[in-house]
Amino acid sequence: MTAPADPSRAMAPLRLKAAEKADLEVIAAMLQDALLPVMDMAFQPAEARFVAVANRYRWENAGAPERVLCALRIEQARAVRAKGFSRADRGKILNLLSLSLNEEADGLRLRLIFAGGAEIDIALESLALMIEDYGEPWPALSRPGHDEGSSP
Repeated sequence: MTAPADPSRAMAPLRLKAAEKADLEVIAAMLQDALLPVMDMAFQPAEARFVAVANRYRWENAGAPERVLCALRIEQARAVRAKGFSRADRGKILNLLSLSLNEEADGLRLRLIFAGGAEIDIALESLALMIEDYGEPWPALSRPGHDEGSSP
């Protein structure tokens, strides 16, 4: 008889799409506390796309703390601006706190908001975002903590 597989490893990789604000709220919850190396982010203007690779904390796993690599793809991107960090600092790792979508005078704006005041502001034609886990999860050193009642 073989030992049962670790149930946390049996979970299917996360694969989600957002086309409206309610979808984005779910994705934002799944990406909270993801670590994004600056070197693993790119705006591809010819394809109107922003891509990144995140080290995502697996909030959906109630077992032992885990992280997994997660691809983030944002289509219909017209322009991207970085605030609070230099894209030349390729060794920097940003801690994602939340995602925000707003309708502004010049169109839709998606903001990736990071700890320490860093932000990526993406001008969009429309919301078309996808995240997808890949590779095997690995044990996380700890579960990210947040003070109750405080704001980032």
